Amino acid sequence: MLYVKVADNIEGSSSAYVSPIWKYFEKDRRDETKAKCKICDSFHNRSGSSTSNLIKHLKAVHKIDPGCRKVTKKVNASTNKTIVAKRKVDTELDRLYVMWFCHDLLPFRTGESKYFQKFIAALKPDYVILSRTKLSQCLIPELANEIQEKLVTILEQRDVADVVLTTDAWTSKSCDNYEALTAHFICKNFMFRSATLGIAKLDNQTADGHVKLIEKLVNKHKGLMERVTTLTFDNAEVMKSTCRKLKISWFGCVPHTINLVVKNGLNISDCANILASIRAIASHFRRSAKATALLNSEQKKLKLAEHKIIRDNETRWSSVYFMLERFLEQHKAIYNVLSDLKSDLAFPSLSDLKPLAMLRDYLKPFQEVTTVIYLVTELMRHATDFSVLHEDKYKVTAAVAASMRVSMLDRGFPSYASNKILLLATILDPRYKTAGLPNDEAVQAAKGELFRKASLLDDSNDGIDEAVVDFPDHLKIGFWNRFSPARNRTQVPMGDNFH
Repeated sequence: MLYVKVADNIEGSSSAYVSPIWKYFEKDRRDETKAKCKICDSFHNRSGSSTSNLIKHLKAVHKIDPGCRKVTKKVNASTNKTIVAKRKVDTELDRLYVMWFCHDLLPFRTGESKYFQKFIAALKPDYVILSRTKLSQCLIPELANEIQEKLVTILEQRDVADVVLTTDAWTSKSCDNYEALTAHFICKNFMFRSATLGIAKLDNQTADGHVKLIEKLVNKHKGLMERVTTLTFDNAEVMKSTCRKLKISWFGCVPHTINLVVKNGLNISDCANILASIRAIASHFRRSAKATALLNSEQKKLKLAEHKIIRDNETRWSSVYFMLERFLEQHKAIYNVLSDLKSDLAFPSLSDLKPLAMLRDYLKPFQEVTTVIYLVTELMRHATDFSVLHEDKYKVTAAVAASMRVSMLDRGFPSYASNKILLLATILDPRYKTAGLPNDEAVQAAKGELFRKASLLDDSNDGIDEAVVDFPDHLKIGFWNRFSPARNRTQVPMGDNFH
């Protein structure tokens, strides 16, 4: 048996308690992170003042229990208050970090960036950035549950009488179908609120599949389904069938309908050919670094805004309008660059620029309506005016307008004129009020309906129970096709401004 002489204490130690482990180990004078076993002369790592690694070696290899005990440091009252205050601050910082992380849809690698870590260390050196494990498995689920509990409380209030749902579906990169459901409602003090009820995997894309998913998400909130009045989605027949099965009203997405109308109008051959040439030019500048550099130089010479050329996108609403707007803004610089490059791309002639400007001006109201839903009925008048007033001078735009007008009729645009929801939404909108209505008769009809609805308000707060407003027959036509000059009817732009 090997006997080792060990010291009872460590030379120079000022501690009141010295671990018995040092009877069997000695510190390495060359490397403070290591200690040498006095029994077998092996070296072992020791992190800081921890001796757990040394104890494991002694027990596993030499079958010796050094009899170490944990030492509890005495903490005075002031130190304890400091620790509590620090924990409170760190907890609040953790919460703010999680809220920022979720609100901005940040990736988990955000906290792992060394420059982000340096930034946090400069602000608060003792703050420990949350790991992705703690974020994903603890704090994010906790925040989600907290928000869900608040939402349950809000939706259970009596003053939330009517709820409107919007939903959207998409396919992930892994080809899984998902659907999100959002509730919109007006609560106490007439505050408009929106809340996501949930996102779930859509296994069945039939009406029954949509019904099952919607009921699953809505029924998390007791009694909510009975207060749902309307579902807004695209114009797919499957969603209309879904609403019939749920016994709620369907309201088609107006911007989606308008986008279909615009796409239909732009498909006529003359317009499609012009747009194809502009699209080809835009694609060239997006691909060529040389052309882009020359464009920047020309923009500076001509003192034009240093904007990039825009190409339309099939899935992005109003992108054709933005492409035309940018092309007309930069057409001088584009022409000079293509001339210098001796490009064989077809550039619209000077005589084509006015019709293009007219087409841009014609499309502008459609772009505005897809971002702010108001005066939907104006679009019908807008298309009618262009198709009639400019048939001789601007044939392409007139043909586009005529095609769009037919498409609007086919898609039931006239029914919007007597739609109670749109009528009340327009007159209640503080931006437009009665200016959003075409004539005094329509204003009086809207006011009458608003007063009627207000008189019905009581504790039960009945929702909108009718689909249309009963306008006089002559007003149903005039609502779309005749607008009084007294109601701020503006002149149709002539398209002379290319910029």
